[in-house]
Amino acid sequence: MLKRVLIVALLFVSGILTAQPPQFGEVTGLVHDSGGSPLELVTLLLLKATDSTLVKGTVSNQQGVYEFETIPVGTYLMATSLAGFLKTYSRVFSVGENQWNSHLPSLVVREETRQLSQVTVKAQKPFIEQQLDKTVLNIKP
Repeated sequence: MLKRVLIVALLFVSGILTAQPPQFGEVTGLVHDSGGSPLELVTLLLLKATDSTLVKGTVSNQQGVYEFETIPVGTYLMATSLAGFLKTYSRVFSVGENQWNSHLPSLVVREETRQLSQVTVKAQKPFIEQQLDKTVLNIKP
């Protein structure tokens, strides 16, 4: 009888211990270019600050807004990626007991510029051209 009471008591206590609120937070923010225009379809990666392992990824909407939900407690940083723009990193921030919802400052993504030394354009006609009324064979290259 005593064993049954102890087992029921242990199950009750373990139920109370596991009924703690979940330890998750939310991170939101805005991405824009150096002119202040919001950037759409920017890939955002949420990385652990300690070793830069990937936690989650998302894409910004038309207004440049992004959101990460159910983020475990910890310290993180954000990485952005978009074709024609430089890769940008946010400052390190925390999701924790005192700060469940983090709204990060706007991330400014700068355009990538490259100076080409020389550009060569080459064109070649196809060997066989199919037109409406005839087939053309281009013998000279």
